[in-house]
Amino acid sequence: MRTTEVTDEFGEMRKIVDVEVQVNQLSQLNRKLRTKIVTSRENRYGVDVNSKTIEDYDMIRSIKIEDAEAIQRICNISLGYSVSIETVMKQIQKLSEDVNHHYIYVYEDEELQNVVGFVHAEVYESLYSYAGLNILGLAVLPEFQGKGIGKELMHYLEVNAKNDSVSFVRLNSADYRVEAHKFYESIGYVCDKTQKRFIKKLD
Repeated sequence: MRTTEVTDEFGEMRKIVDVEVQVNQLSQLNRKLRTKIVTSRENRYGVDVNSKTIEDYDMIRSIKIEDAEAIQRICNISLGYSVSIETVMKQIQKLSEDVNHHYIYVYEDEELQNVVGFVHAEVYESLYSYAGLNILGLAVLPEFQGKGIGKELMHYLEVNAKNDSVSFVRLNSADYRVEAHKFYESIGYVCDKTQKRFIKKLD
């Protein structure tokens, strides 16, 4: 075999080896990328939200007036409250400006770029207790439930409250809302009393 033929054959073998190396590198890169995707999805859906910080919640933000239509829909579908868009807009404008007493956060779906859930809490303070938060509303659209969004909204609220030296978060839930009770218990809330609510409308 001539020297040139040997050189050519060696060159072809080298090309094959180089291709195999590139394939292996691409395969390793693909595995790493898939691992990152899975990890991101686990974090997004609240596998261990307690270890997350405010910066980790890229899909949660403070409410804006532009969210009014989405909030109206969530209130209607998830909470059963029929309310006009004008009322929602007025309340968002009013309450979002009162940052010392109201915490209102929304969860915006990454693909739809639309709000699919929210949490609203108000500062609760009395002569016989330190400042706490009273949950006024937590709701997620039915098609997005079971993905950890409610859990992330609650933890985001709790982290912000803790940063503001709030000592506790409390909420009321109707007796028949058994599944909601299970949810709150799963994220660390305990039922410390049963009570009736009394209301008087002022004409």
